Amino acid sequence: MKALIIAREFPIKHRDILIASLFPEKINIEFIVWNRHGRPNKPNENTYVFKRRIEKLRSITFFLLIKEYVRFIDDIISKTNPQLLIISHYSLYIPFLLLSKKRDVKIILDVHDLPSFNNIISFQLVLLIEKIIIRNVNYLFLASKYFKPFYSGKKTLLIDNIPPNQNSNTNALKSTKNRIIRIGFVGKLRYPELYRLVIECINKFDNLQFHFYGDGSAGEILRDFSNKLNTNNIFFHGLFNKNELEKIYSEIDLLWACYPPSNYNVKYATSNKALESLHFNTPCVFSSGTLLAKDYKSKNLGFSINPNNKSEINYFFENLNHEKLDTVSKNIFDVDTPNMNSYRKSLKDFLKL
Repeated sequence: MKALIIAREFPIKHRDILIASLFPEKINIEFIVWNRHGRPNKPNENTYVFKRRIEKLRSITFFLLIKEYVRFIDDIISKTNPQLLIISHYSLYIPFLLLSKKRDVKIILDVHDLPSFNNIISFQLVLLIEKIIIRNVNYLFLASKYFKPFYSGKKTLLIDNIPPNQNSNTNALKSTKNRIIRIGFVGKLRYPELYRLVIECINKFDNLQFHFYGDGSAGEILRDFSNKLNTNNIFFHGLFNKNELEKIYSEIDLLWACYPPSNYNVKYATSNKALESLHFNTPCVFSSGTLLAKDYKSKNLGFSINPNNKSEINYFFENLNHEKLDTVSKNIFDVDTPNMNSYRKSLKDFLKL
């Protein structure tokens, strides 16, 4: 049996690799992906790469190239004759609609994110296309349990975006006593307006440190801002490899995972950081107003805060202590977290493989 995953972007991201890794070994998994940015491409026998460069997804050139990309996908499907076709993101809706031939293939839509656009016309158009597509797919994978009400009436399987190679909890029970509390952000540095507030507030507390692991569009802005304030408890560690996650989490006591709560996806998604928090037994702070924050706070598995509110951030830092962190850490330690093996079994049963 063969399955084709039409991946979101090149190089292929964790979500698509995760989905592929959950299938039984007897199923041959191959990828189709568009290398839009002309990144270095090492030949890989299980990956078909479309190599036309385009920088802006919503440009006229992008839409002109879509038809060419569709022909590329069409040719691969004809050549490989897969039994399963997995569409991995809403950015691929238009190529999916334009695929010219009906084939005897079961189609899975992996809903990693909800469609989200600032432009209301684009948003409504994508929602309309999604409704058409959902009528033509056999199954849906959901990356968040909070997505399910949007897709009632379809056969769905929850596959959380768990950390790489997760088969069980890796960290022992933590204790923060008798040392400075180390708060960490782990991931792509974006939303400088939110994290300038964090830097400004935490700078006043000698018993707290804030560690940034990763880089991104806001990296330089935040480093400059920290330097201007002459901070001595803010640390930037730069880019990291996924296999360093366990070490990173062993070095922090609290994970800061706050994103703009007005964002549609932030409100409904299960953040990768929430799953890493459980896996590495590290309490986490989420944006209030999100379903995730409400859920975790009600079970005392984390904290919530309005990341736009300076006085609320100050209050949180003033009242943060070892006892609170240790209580939440103990609660996390007792949670039966999802893992690769449980998802493999669920997927096998779901698809009757």
